Parts: sequence; C-alpha cells; structure tokens
Amino acid sequence: MGRRGRNSNRDAAFYKGASPRPGTGTAIYRVLILLVAVVLLATAPVATSFVIRSRQDAENSPHWPHVAGSIRRSFIEEKSYRNSNPSIQFRPIVEFDYEVSGKRFVGNRISAAGLHLPEEGFEYLTRNYAKLKTDRYAAGTQHSVYYDPSDPARSVLEVGIGAGHDASFWFIGGLFALGLFLLYLLFGTAVLR
Repeated sequence: MGRRGRNSNRDAAFYKGASPRPGTGTAIYRVLILLVAVVLLATAPVATSFVIRSRQDAENSPHWPHVAGSIRRSFIEEKSYRNSNPSIQFRPIVEFDYEVSGKRFVGNRISAAGLHLPEEGFEYLTRNYAKLKTDRYAAGTQHSVYYDPSDPARSVLEVGIGAGHDASFWFIGGLFALGLFLLYLLFGTAVLR
C-alpha cells in the first residue's frame, strides 16, 4: 500500500478520538499538572506573608490609640457569582470620618483583619450576618475609631484577631500540600517504578 496507506490509518485514528502520536495527551496533562503545582507552590509563600502581616496588624490593633468617629454611610453590597454553583454573597460597607491631630480622615475598615488589602475582604453567605454589621454601625452613629499611630490613615472599628486568621493558615497550608502532592504524582511515582 505504501506511504498513503499508513497516513490514512493515522488520520482515521485521529478522527476516532485517538492521538496521532502516542503519549502526546499524557505529556500535555503532565505539563498542565506541573504548571498548576508551580502556581500553587509559588502562591503559598506570598499568601502566607499577607496573612502574617494581617495577623500582626490584628494583634497590634488593640494597642492603637482611638478617637471618636462618625459613621458616614453604611449599607450591604451584594455580589453575584455565576459559575457552576451560582450564589450571592453579602458584604457590609461602612465608611466613617475621624480626626487625628487636627487632620480629618475617612476610613472604611470594620476589622483589623486584612488591613493591608485594598478593600475589606469579608463576605457573608447570608444577608443577616452582613446586616449585623451595618445595624451596629448605622449611618450617623458615633463609634471609637482605632488608628495606626505610624499611619493614622489606617484605621478600624473593631480590633483584635478574628476567627478567620487560623483558617487562612490552614487553607494556605492545604494549597501548598496540594502543590507538593501534584509534584509527587509527576515525579515521585516515576522514581518508585
């Protein structure tokens, strides 16, 4: 049959769903698994540094000076997530005015957890949990505002460590362990063979 017959068989195998070159699909999966493992292993130390910094802020916040502040606005923001499991989450938004050494500031952090992040990171699965915060910090009410003495623009209404800090360490540890496990699947099992 010659050369044409061999190519025809290879083309037929391709269209039936088989790979034209044996092992091609396996190599692609190995590369994808390696990429995921590298991303997980690289992300874990960065995330850990954010969590450690957040924990330090939370531990220091009870010792920060405080001043009287006025809640400027308070409402619940809804976020819809449209993925395989659509859901709605709720985030309390609270803005407050306060003054330190004659200079006026506007704050928007309820708690010291995640103080270094660009926005308040707490989202709740139910409206009731978010409503507890917005009711507590209703617009027009007065509350103590705790501020970082080295940077008075960093301020919070609630001081101390929240329950989420320990969970964050476990989550990051799980991501790191998953990255190690994926590397083990790629390279460790080959060594054992």
